[in-house]
Amino acid sequence: MRRFLLNIGFIIGIFLVLVSTVNVFKPFYFENTMFREKVTNMYKECPSCNTFFIGSSLSLRHVNPMLFDSLVNHNKDYSKTTSYNLGSIQVVLLEAMYLAEHSIKNKIIPANSTLFVELRPHSINDSIFTAKNTFYRDFQDLKLVTAHEQNLFNKVSVVYSSIAQYLFNYINGGALSTLNKDYATEQLKKNGIRGFLPHKVSLKSRDKHIPIKHREKRYNYDCNAIILRKLKYINEIAHLHRIQLIYLVPSLLFEESSDWKIHLIHSLEKDSSLQIIDMGQPQRYPELFDPAQYHDKIHLHKDGANLYTQRLAEAYLELEK
Repeated sequence: MRRFLLNIGFIIGIFLVLVSTVNVFKPFYFENTMFREKVTNMYKECPSCNTFFIGSSLSLRHVNPMLFDSLVNHNKDYSKTTSYNLGSIQVVLLEAMYLAEHSIKNKIIPANSTLFVELRPHSINDSIFTAKNTFYRDFQDLKLVTAHEQNLFNKVSVVYSSIAQYLFNYINGGALSTLNKDYATEQLKKNGIRGFLPHKVSLKSRDKHIPIKHREKRYNYDCNAIILRKLKYINEIAHLHRIQLIYLVPSLLFEESSDWKIHLIHSLEKDSSLQIIDMGQPQRYPELFDPAQYHDKIHLHKDGANLYTQRLAEAYLELEK
């Protein structure tokens, strides 16, 4: 029995050593299959790129790098851009900040580049049994994790779940993400150009007028100061690495009087050390909120994405004046 227990202990020890080795040497983005695919291809597809977009499918589906470059480079008064779209599906705010911070530190985003980082309302929608779990979170983020819960029981439950996710992530070493062959990633390999993967325009999408109604959940002020601090910290890192960081609000339909816009976005706009482009303004960009431009309730189709990119390029040139 003693020998059996020693053998079991030895096997577990070897396993933990192997897992630790994997966790030390795997890239920081390993669990995000699409981001991993893009970083792998980026150096082949666009070795001289100097402008990058990090965010969710609202970046992946909406920002056309080739069109953006043609519009910006048409104006000879501005520095020439060569862009790559690093947007990937189901990226929440915390993950976008994580990918931005470590892409800068690990020089995936080279010096003298411009980096757009998507901002959207903070949310937690992770599941312990998904390949893409909490790789982008650390224990300092527990307050953000619990900020959405109102009663003590739910807060304790979320903390317990988060700790379990950390351990699960450590033990599997991100190996499950190698099994994650989602449809969008496969389509990216076949049809993506410089990381851009738009939804196709069809007669169905043209004729289907979808009511665009985004209802904002009650914004939790407890997490506002933490998020502001993290965003300013990433901006400082970008400055140290000689990278121009621009926070980008996608075409989310929130009124300017919404809690999220007032307490986060408008606070950022008042900070002279930060640069922000807000495309989520129905009054300023009404054409981006025309249901005819949408593939579904959230994503623009290809024509809508080109319109979005055009307005984004104009806003960027205006920012650079």
